[in-house]
Amino acid sequence: MSLEEPAAWLDLVRSHAEVRRLVRALSLSQRFHLYLIVCSGPRVARATASVLRELLATARGATVTLRHLPRDPDDPSPEERLTRESATERVLRPLTTPDEAGAAHGVVHVVDATGSVPDDAWAWCFQRLNERRNVIAQRLHGELVLCVTPAQETQLAAIAPDLWSIRSGTFMVDVEAPLVAASAPWPTWRHIDRDRSEPDAEAERRRAEEELVQARAWAAGSPDDAGRKESVAIWLERLGTALEAEGRSNEAAAALSEAGALIEGVLAAAPERRELRHYLVALRLLMVDLATVQGRLDDAQHMLIEQVLPAVDDLGDGRARASALLQLADVFIARGQLEEALTLLEQESIPAFERLGDARSHAAAMGRVADIYEMTGQADEALRIRREVELPVYQQLGDDLARASTMGRIADSELSQGRLESAREILEREVLPANERLGHHEGIAFASWRLGEVLLRQNRPAEALPLVERAFDLLQRLGHAQGLAAVGREYIALLEQTGDADRAAAVRAAIEAHARRLGLA
Repeated sequence: MSLEEPAAWLDLVRSHAEVRRLVRALSLSQRFHLYLIVCSGPRVARATASVLRELLATARGATVTLRHLPRDPDDPSPEERLTRESATERVLRPLTTPDEAGAAHGVVHVVDATGSVPDDAWAWCFQRLNERRNVIAQRLHGELVLCVTPAQETQLAAIAPDLWSIRSGTFMVDVEAPLVAASAPWPTWRHIDRDRSEPDAEAERRRAEEELVQARAWAAGSPDDAGRKESVAIWLERLGTALEAEGRSNEAAAALSEAGALIEGVLAAAPERRELRHYLVALRLLMVDLATVQGRLDDAQHMLIEQVLPAVDDLGDGRARASALLQLADVFIARGQLEEALTLLEQESIPAFERLGDARSHAAAMGRVADIYEMTGQADEALRIRREVELPVYQQLGDDLARASTMGRIADSELSQGRLESAREILEREVLPANERLGHHEGIAFASWRLGEVLLRQNRPAEALPLVERAFDLLQRLGHAQGLAAVGREYIALLEQTGDADRAAAVRAAIEAHARRLGLA
């Protein structure tokens, strides 16, 4: 199915000064021009394309045809990863040999390179466009609009200098996500195989550190012994999960990565050991969890597509495949690629969990569908899934953490529809106390933030400030990139509103430093 972008996204792009400038340039164009749009993400690119036809038709006083390459955003089929062969058929050929309709004046060709992770196929495509720039300019009547990410803009300038030189303008469209139900998704247990209990993270970390010292000493006595390497890997994994719970995400990533490398080494000498192959998949799923929370979405997607999915297919593990695809849907949701996420959920994960009789995982996947409905303005359907599908399962299983997370999302729905007292009551009486009782710091942070949002909408900034501050401090300690950026914007605005400019500057600097550490800035 096709998901329309929420009105809030379209309004932000429609009013963007650079989009207006692009429309003026296109409306005055009488021949071939190449325009570059540098977008802050694929969702921004889709929203820009959606409003471009409307604004340009008004400016020109006539209907405007947009041809989207490599695929139209209304195409219901799942997006395929671009290859050299598909790039030739879906990008190069339509531009160099346009059909009669494509050659007519008034057709604007839009090439969207933001929907896939920048890879060799796009680099190859940029090089071929560079070689054929004169053919494209001669045969393509009308304008060519190329949507790229900031990284792709740099790549394009380096590997396609001649194409770069004929561009008629570059437009930077860098909008921030609007508040649609919530500015960042409510936290979930991203890896559904993980134990629901939360031991004292500090005590668990200390024990893992002590055991790891002993395991390393034991392994040093016989460096080639597979069993000793496995022992070190197991304690590295335990240390990594404890460090993540403490918010020491960079150290956690290093521990998990070392554990994975050790298991890979053992498997290189003994590839027949299926139990270790399963263990390596579980390790990589933990690493995907961490990368997703940190905002390293390229890394998470690469691990899932290039490492985890081939491994589970080789093992014939249907449940692990369904779990991996659920995590891939999480990555797509974080990128704003909602159609791709919905396709994975409805066609892959949900049917697989139904066949397996896995009620908890099925409920978790349905919760992601509800998230997508919430983001696209279908709040009533999202609320129905939460109340009729998710909650009964978690209540039956006695899963208090999952129930608290679902109630938090229900509070989001109430908040998005302006039912402030209802949202406040759910957060104060159920969500925040449950997360505090369970010691779930991520849930505490999000519940505090949402409660602060309610109080802000009730014009009670003094009461909201300590809640937002608590949320920011917890998310900073946990290394939650998406939540930190969203809460940080609200925290800075509150501090500036109360006249604390120095603290606002310090918070802004902390967010930027965190992004640099993760390679996101």
